[in-house]
Amino acid sequence: MKKYKKLLMVAPLACMLGTGAVALPNAVHAAESLSSPASFTNIYDDGTSYTKETLEKDLYKRILRGIENTPELRQKFKLADDEGIQREKGASSLTDPNGNTTEYPAINYGLMDQLSKVEAGIVGSHFDVNPTVDSYEDLGQTNLLTINNDDGTVAQTAQTPETTEKFSESMSYSNSTGMKLGIGSSTTVKVKIPFDLGEVSQTVNINSEFSFNNTVTNTSTHEKSVTFKSQPVVAAPGGTTTYYGSIKRAKFSGTIQTDAYLAGVTLKLPIVKKNGNSYDIVHTEEVTLTPEDMYAIFKNGLPVLPPYLSFDDENKKVKVNNAPFTFSGEGGYYSAVKVKFTPKDSNKSPQEMPYKEYVAKAQQGAL
Repeated sequence: MKKYKKLLMVAPLACMLGTGAVALPNAVHAAESLSSPASFTNIYDDGTSYTKETLEKDLYKRILRGIENTPELRQKFKLADDEGIQREKGASSLTDPNGNTTEYPAINYGLMDQLSKVEAGIVGSHFDVNPTVDSYEDLGQTNLLTINNDDGTVAQTAQTPETTEKFSESMSYSNSTGMKLGIGSSTTVKVKIPFDLGEVSQTVNINSEFSFNNTVTNTSTHEKSVTFKSQPVVAAPGGTTTYYGSIKRAKFSGTIQTDAYLAGVTLKLPIVKKNGNSYDIVHTEEVTLTPEDMYAIFKNGLPVLPPYLSFDDENKKVKVNNAPFTFSGEGGYYSAVKVKFTPKDSNKSPQEMPYKEYVAKAQQGAL
């Protein structure tokens, strides 16, 4: 008796995906793949790292199947038991044995364009960062009070007025893959900016806070007020004393290293009968999917995630792993009161010094 080998035919994956069917590995391959996600990745031709284009392509393979396999999403799209979502496909034709050709037009309702609106937003709503200061900028002097005591023999006392200067602080961020801050909820970044005072162990940290609450712009800008409080001062005899405010601004940059999550998206999908004509649309539904819906779609779409994604099962979200954001900005605004003493005697040079030093010298008659 002759022995015959059994042959297993497997339809090309691309064809099966195009009709809504999914080619699964055979039993042996499946067992290997469960312990080796890379095998699945190769089967479904997923990307290896995140870009918006890669995400759109990988989501395109999963979105319709994921919706149909999730009861809550079937309800959102008002899918009856005998209904499914229409599949896009290219134009085709079929010629019968009698030579009669039937043309089938393409079905394209812009699903990929709709998926291009999916954004990835940073995980977390508050970040404390320690930036690198690239440079300091001296913003000049604010005259607080000038007292002429050229002919006096004793120190005069006075009160400086309260003076406020207004500036702007700004911070911009970027991400090489187009991810966003402030998706779903406001993201606050608190920047601790060091100001070196030029003395041993004399560094002051100024905190600046920036909020990102939309995806329109990557820049957060707000007004910053610097106030020099009113205070009593003295004017040494034998010259003119000028009290002024000195303000410095820092230019800074740095990196925020975190994960991101997939936000929702609005989809408008045509619904057809499962066993009917794929061109006969029964109804069309427009639904705004939430991040939790995206989680369900990836859970129920295909049996594995692309390697650049992971599940946050606690919060029911899909995470984009390791999303670095770079940022730069200017702000901080360190302020100090300084004093300039110009002697009446033209043979003596003017002196500039911090306020405390001037008070000490005035008391000692050392000006």
